Amino acid sequence: MVFMKVFISLFTLFFAAFAHAEYYQFIPGFEDVPLMDGLAQIEDGVTSFDSPEGSFTEVNLHAEPRIKSEHVFAYYDEVLPALGWQKISDNCFERESENLCIFFTKGIVRFELKS
Repeated sequence: MVFMKVFISLFTLFFAAFAHAEYYQFIPGFEDVPLMDGLAQIEDGVTSFDSPEGSFTEVNLHAEPRIKSEHVFAYYDEVLPALGWQKISDNCFERESENLCIFFTKGIVRFELKS
């Protein structure tokens, strides 16, 4: 009986982790910021460097015409807190020593990550 409970618990955890991994695609250059449907990577759209002040990564994504800024901000307002990000302003989130800001201009969504 105990073996069966342990087996079911482990199976449930494995399935949940697998389902979570299959559910999200992640933004190139960011390990755990989900890629919203309707956004696509721009060739040469990733900039990353380290400095004495910390690291910086910028990713630019193309938004399909149907995607509006309010869609992008609503999506990330919902998804990021579940991944440990706390909203600190209209377009910025914080987690531990990381700061993530999202910008939307003329069909381009820019993500800036500073740590």
